[in-house]
Amino acid sequence: MSKCDECNNEYMAAISPCNNCKFDPALNDQFKPEKKIIDLSTMIDSDIDMEFTNLIDFEIQPYHSAIGRLTGFDNSTNNNYAIHNGINKFSKYRIRQDHWHSWDGGKCPIPEGLTGTIRLRDKSIEYLNTTDKWEHDGVLTDCDIIAFWIDGPAEEYKYKWEK
Repeated sequence: MSKCDECNNEYMAAISPCNNCKFDPALNDQFKPEKKIIDLSTMIDSDIDMEFTNLIDFEIQPYHSAIGRLTGFDNSTNNNYAIHNGINKFSKYRIRQDHWHSWDGGKCPIPEGLTGTIRLRDKSIEYLNTTDKWEHDGVLTDCDIIAFWIDGPAEEYKYKWEK
C-alpha cells in the first residue's frame, strides 16, 4: 500500500495522487487551461449589432445600456472601453445574443470562439462553432447562410472583460 501525496489516503496504485484526488473537482480546476480571449476587434464598423453595458454582467443584469455598432476602442486607461457610435464608452460588450442577425453572404463575420446557430436559405438550421469553416463553393444556393444567432463563447473562450 502507498499513501497519496495530496490527501494521505492509502491506495493500491504506484502513482500519486490517488484516484480520489485526481477526480476531485476542486483539484481539477487547478489544471484547466487558461481560456482564450475572443477578439472582437473584427466587429469594428461591421453591420453586426453589438450589446454594450457598464453594469455588472449581461447575465446578472440582462438589460443592455445600448445596442448598435462597435466603432472602436479607447485604450487610454487600464480599462479597454468599447466605443459605441463614436461617442459612448462601455466596459462590457459582445455580439448581440437575443435575435437573428441577417446575413447577405461573404466571409464569416463571427470571431473565433463563439457558438450559435445558422439558418440556411432552404430554412434548415445548423449548429455553429466558429472554429469550423463557414464557406461553400457557391453551387448549392439553398445552402447559403441567410442568418445567424449567437449563443455565447465556446467553453474554452471568454470575453476580455470576463474573469
